[in-house]
Amino acid sequence: MLEPNPQNAWESRVVLNPAAVLITESEEWAWLADRWAFSLEKRRRIEAAGGVVVLLYRAQGAFDPERNHAPSRLGLALMTPTLELIHRFPYPVIDAAADFHNLGVEDPRCTRVGNTFYLFYTGYYTETPGDPEAEWAVQICLASTQDFLEWTLHGPLEGDLNRVDNKNAALFPEPVDGRWMLLHRPMAGPDAMTIHLAEAEAVTGPWHTRGMLMPSYPTGSLPAPGSGPADRRSHWATDDF
Repeated sequence: MLEPNPQNAWESRVVLNPAAVLITESEEWAWLADRWAFSLEKRRRIEAAGGVVVLLYRAQGAFDPERNHAPSRLGLALMTPTLELIHRFPYPVIDAAADFHNLGVEDPRCTRVGNTFYLFYTGYYTETPGDPEAEWAVQICLASTQDFLEWTLHGPLEGDLNRVDNKNAALFPEPVDGRWMLLHRPMAGPDAMTIHLAEAEAVTGPWHTRGMLMPSYPTGSLPAPGSGPADRRSHWATDDF
């Protein structure tokens, strides 16, 4: 579906773990096509396909000696609903530049609320970039956009979710009984490496965890792996909490 691009240093090694948004309303994708400065030929491809898939993918490229790390960034590709590539932007739309994700922007999960797209992602960071002995951490961060090119970085989630390393957060598209719900995967603390549920009065938080929602289960002779929202190892459904 998508491969590393050796011509771009920031995505030359690997591309993986994308978030995807399907847009089929003609007025909406036409507005986005204007923002993306698409040619008439690309607009016709979207129209003929019946919509566009916005793919926000994690990319890792060249080693950065100043950070002693190869940071991950988020790239943007546009595809037909059958996942044929229409356009791929040559630069990252969210770079690993902020202090709270100076080692990487990872694990994107995108949910639309009204006319805004909220991206919950893993911010990988250290307080002393370049020091091979420095401690590192991961935390759930939030960004929002309307056109997938210009982003507002809200930073690490407020509340109690980031008291331990945490990642793989996915937002429910509608509130439940007036409160927003978020799945996440703490990497330490009680019931670590399992799916937890958090709630907030607003999408931007503050978020408060309600504890484990679903544990991991062993498969045959294999031990129970970690499970995370929208993770490869997690397949589940529920009607309530």
